[in-house]
Amino acid sequence: MVDAKKRPFPGFARRGSRFATAIVAVAIGGLLAGCGGEPAAVPTAGGDSDDPLAALYEEALATAGGKVVLYTHLSGTEEQIAIAQAFGEAYPGLTLEVTGLNGQQLIERFLTEKRSGLNLVDVIKYPGLAPFENEFQDEGFLEPYTPSSADEYTIEGTYVEGLAYPWSTYEQGACYNPDMITDKELKLLQTYEGWADPVFEGRAAISMPTGGTYLRGWDYWLEEDPNLGEDWLQDIKDNVNPTAFSNGNNAADRVAAGEYAVAYGVNSNTAIRAAGTGAPLKCARQEYTVVIAAPVALATDAPNPAGGKLFIEWMLSKEGQLFVINTIGNLSARSDLFGVPPERNPDWPTPNELVANDEAVVAETQGEVVDLFTSLFGSGQ
Repeated sequence: MVDAKKRPFPGFARRGSRFATAIVAVAIGGLLAGCGGEPAAVPTAGGDSDDPLAALYEEALATAGGKVVLYTHLSGTEEQIAIAQAFGEAYPGLTLEVTGLNGQQLIERFLTEKRSGLNLVDVIKYPGLAPFENEFQDEGFLEPYTPSSADEYTIEGTYVEGLAYPWSTYEQGACYNPDMITDKELKLLQTYEGWADPVFEGRAAISMPTGGTYLRGWDYWLEEDPNLGEDWLQDIKDNVNPTAFSNGNNAADRVAAGEYAVAYGVNSNTAIRAAGTGAPLKCARQEYTVVIAAPVALATDAPNPAGGKLFIEWMLSKEGQLFVINTIGNLSARSDLFGVPPERNPDWPTPNELVANDEAVVAETQGEVVDLFTSLFGSGQ
């Protein structure tokens, strides 16, 4: 495996020493048609017995009726359907059943079932390393598995070696309506201190630190960057007084609609998906960009362990990751896809530097961050 400390990605560093509530369940068979993305090269059933993926495929087809169960933080029905369909097209005869939950609800569902002796899921995804490093692993609910593409995933702070690897990443920052700001204002957005400039007073939206991704952006800026912190957030409140929204998607939607010029604490996938619809929403790059990994891992005592492994193999393959970038609208942590823009957003800006949260800091300070936001901005719209 490539040594993460060698920093294979330009400008990557990890600094510092120190989780929305809708449920959607989708079951999609491999016969559905029409979603974009490039399917993985599929070993033919009954083919080369020395091909480990062919052996997994055969075993997966013969187990649990060919059904693979995925729990994911990706709660959008369209995205769930797209993943289920693409996997079914890549591996005919297998059906991916997707249950999507947001934030802490996903963790509680998985833990409650496993603690009760219910083994209903093959694969679990979640944004942030914390549960994979802590309760999932500590309570023995994850089956060690190193995918064949593991050497392509080397960003420190985005994977747990031999256990969980990032199926996608999110990048946190500020997004804006290009029809509503000047070049000078854009330069301000490209620095964190510029977010507090009074020029944005009455023109800004801000996301609350809810959910695994939004929390981690704000936690990093407030708790791990010594140049920002609570005084910086107070300056944003005093000078800009942004309107708070319960999540970055809602804030970004208002910016694209022209109600606000800028939004702070927005996920990269929001802007990428907006670009696919022609909505006026772009993102600015600051001194560094907080990257949040969304690992995928195999559950212990999975109903279809071979199917779970095969899903992970497909999801982390180059073809699977191009599907993630171009169809789902999330970014990839594969080293050979760094800087590759989504097809729907070919001018997507490359980060100046990537940083990842110290999950120990997140665990220690997340309550303080939420309380601070609530005291300054209320509960959000």
